[in-house]
Amino acid sequence: MKIYTCFGDKGKTKLISGEIVDKNDKLIVAYGNVDKLIAFLGFIISFYKEFYSYIIKNKYKLKKINIIMELLNDIQLILFNLSTDLASTNLNDKQLNKFKIKRITENDVKNLEKIIDKILEKSNKIDSFVIPSNNVLSSMLHYLRTLTREAEVKIIDCLNHYDINKNILSFINRLSDLFFAIALYLETLINNDIKLLKNHKEKQLFKDFFEKF
Repeated sequence: MKIYTCFGDKGKTKLISGEIVDKNDKLIVAYGNVDKLIAFLGFIISFYKEFYSYIIKNKYKLKKINIIMELLNDIQLILFNLSTDLASTNLNDKQLNKFKIKRITENDVKNLEKIIDKILEKSNKIDSFVIPSNNVLSSMLHYLRTLTREAEVKIIDCLNHYDINKNILSFINRLSDLFFAIALYLETLINNDIKLLKNHKEKQLFKDFFEKF
């Protein structure tokens, strides 16, 4: 099976509709950024399975993190739908049925909101900016949150050029909130604490380096 077509050698690609567009078209850039989220989710899930799960000795914590990883796996799957939804922006209802395209729905957005609320109920409260670094998994989720904000901006760029499904933007917005909530929960679960900026504002910067290095 060949995975190359040479079509991109001229800087062009095809949408599902068959329309030929530039590879730097705003729509292509948008779902390319969604693809980045899918890939990084895969990295987090596989990293946990192959390495980090062996570090966690507490069975309760292990059980809870496994549930989070299953949630991330579900999100990865729905992001494939979201990416396809973006790529099929110009299709009519008949074409959508033909290609069996699953649109992102208002219910998908509401489900994310319910999940966020449920996770935050079990997380420590915050009243300051959070410093990512408490543990590897939460730091990865913080980074994933920034990638999601980046993807959101690229999708917003499409609004003046394409009639995209409005639920996509709502979903991607809630998704970054969800990744933030998961990061807080993982810090609460693994470290029993969240590293807040307000607790480090009085630190004398670079003091340790100059005194100990």
